Amino acid sequence: MKGYISSCPYCGDKHGVRKHGKGRTGCQRYYCRACQKTFQGKYIYNVKLNSLPVAG
Repeated sequence: MKGYISSCPYCGDKHGVRKHGKGRTGCQRYYCRACQKTFQGKYIYNVKLNSLPVAG
């Protein structure tokens, strides 16, 4: 199954993970019922290009 999270990255529980909405970038969020923590299957980091110094 594509996009399925097999276990919680914090406690390792395999049966208590369920969907928990979407993050700011549109990636699926998950909730672990065992440790009561939320996480994403994939993280995307945005960088502000206008704040970087220009080499020159």
